[in-house]
Amino acid sequence: MMVNLLEECKKELDFLINSYQSNWRDNGCTIMANGWTDQRQRTLINFLVYCPAGLVFVKFVDASDVVKDADTLFRMFSEVVEWVGPSNVVHMVIDNAAAYKLDICSVSHVSSLASRASHVTKFVYNHGVILSWLRKSDGWKEIVRPDRKFWDECLMIVKVVTPIVKFLRIIDSDEKLSLGYIYEGILRTRLAIQETFMNKKDLYQPYIKIIDDRWDKHLRRNLQAAAYFLNPAFLYADNFVDTTEATTSLLDLLDTESICSDSFQAMKEVRAPREFRPTISINCRKNTST
Repeated sequence: MMVNLLEECKKELDFLINSYQSNWRDNGCTIMANGWTDQRQRTLINFLVYCPAGLVFVKFVDASDVVKDADTLFRMFSEVVEWVGPSNVVHMVIDNAAAYKLDICSVSHVSSLASRASHVTKFVYNHGVILSWLRKSDGWKEIVRPDRKFWDECLMIVKVVTPIVKFLRIIDSDEKLSLGYIYEGILRTRLAIQETFMNKKDLYQPYIKIIDDRWDKHLRRNLQAAAYFLNPAFLYADNFVDTTEATTSLLDLLDTESICSDSFQAMKEVRAPREFRPTISINCRKNTST
């Protein structure tokens, strides 16, 4: 009896997955990976495939004994991509594992600042009783007193990291679809960092390079630039940045997917409502959040 039920369940599951695979071919899909630690302190990574028809669990990998660098994670992802079909994958979503975070600490200036801040923190938290006793003594002077430059540098790093954190929150949001906001988010992040350093290239370039390297390696896709162009929250805004990349990406997408017979005419129709953008952008801001 139990064997028959198990076979029936397997048939139903196979039928369901086959229907999802058909949807992958027609509409594309998203590969998702989520890392977590179980009660035995094993580091596990779940791989799932999402499409409009539903979510499929593919497999989990015990990554406790592997180095979680870009090459290892790439090999794990490539196996899932091959099973799903490379032409069916629209994009991949990952958690905020350290291997994917922007390595701002690779900048020597930031690394030095972090090390100095760490010494301050360690001293304060490891010698609380002694500090309390010394502060009651006559002629007490602070043993650790970072200078003005230290705090100015801390403030500068906060200003650099803040737009990056906001951008990562857009990518990692569960409240709304992020595809139409990723491209604008990276533009806004780069601009904010440049303004932090008053557009002095020799100062902002190390941080911009880190962002661009991660962007080019993990996130940059024509679909995101095209989604930015078609997002009414940006397209009809006064500060819309009509980049060559966004325009070209949309044209390529229209041609590749055969969405229309005349992609250039379609672009003209997309651009046409911009003459009414004051009214449209107000309505967009009411109904969409950036």
